Amino acid sequence: MIQKIASLTLLFCLSLVAHKPLACGAHDIYINPGEFGLIGGTVIRLAGLATPEPVFKVKHRSMAKAELGAESDITIEYDRPWFSKDVRMELSSTVGVTLKEKSIELDKFDGSVKVSFTLDKPGFNNIKIKVSGLHKGEVVQRSSVIYIQAKKSVAKVDAP
Repeated sequence: MIQKIASLTLLFCLSLVAHKPLACGAHDIYINPGEFGLIGGTVIRLAGLATPEPVFKVKHRSMAKAELGAESDITIEYDRPWFSKDVRMELSSTVGVTLKEKSIELDKFDGSVKVSFTLDKPGFNNIKIKVSGLHKGEVVQRSSVIYIQAKKSVAKVDAP
């Protein structure tokens, strides 16, 4: 009898384990309690297996293509709670990317920001975004990355 209870408990616990791999929270891959129904989702939330929603929400493309030497821009959408203050977006990049602005103050509670950059060198380039500010008396940070790839240029052929 005890063996049956133990095996049923083990089977129930194994059925709650996520079927997809877990990664760091910066890439927004975590156990989604909504995929497990009412009871399973509640158990996941109560067990603390679901990552809490980020305070500062940032939405952007994960990869952008740009021409070498030409100025390009990318739009970053953000959302911050009402009781947050001193929210700032800090931008940094690899050696092959030159940013027009390194820091942007986020005055509105939601909106979008255009980030202008120039791709100087082809290769593995990225722009790192870090949003930080005060929320409920604590310093909260959120970071993400945009990967930049050079567009392939089309060679012009002169006709004889």
